[in-house]
Amino acid sequence: TAQLLPYPWFPRQHHRYKNVVFPAILPDVTTNRHDERGNAALVTRFLEANYHHFSKSGGIYLDMQAVSEASIGNGGRYHQFILLPWGLVYRVLKPSQLQTKDSVLYWHRRSQIMMERVVKVMTHVNPQIPYDRGSWEFVAASIFWDMHYQRALYLLGYAIDIA
Repeated sequence: TAQLLPYPWFPRQHHRYKNVVFPAILPDVTTNRHDERGNAALVTRFLEANYHHFSKSGGIYLDMQAVSEASIGNGGRYHQFILLPWGLVYRVLKPSQLQTKDSVLYWHRRSQIMMERVVKVMTHVNPQIPYDRGSWEFVAASIFWDMHYQRALYLLGYAIDIA
């Protein structure tokens, strides 16, 4: 999760992520996802530093709570990246990966499959049950329903973009 990157103790964890590049944490960054400029500086620098290294070996995934949904444009555009809903996270792509009709269908179908996999294993999440705020069940249910919302928002934005 990108929110951990600027903490002073986090560099002690870098050795656990042998292939990850950790760009310098500059004074202009913030983990507050509602501070678009500072948060974008943190997230995009990290993605830029690691994208080419991981894009062919499984991809880069970003916590859905790492960025404000207001900063994501139609079709998942987030600065020079595309944030494609991928189950409980975003899969980070480059716009060039979604240039043809076939590539768009491929990625959209894979996104749907990832969501279906989560739904299949989280059958206990019931919208009728009022989970206690702060409980792990409340957090799990919130992220589960956010997954649906973000995928719908992504597809609506994509549809508006191509209309």
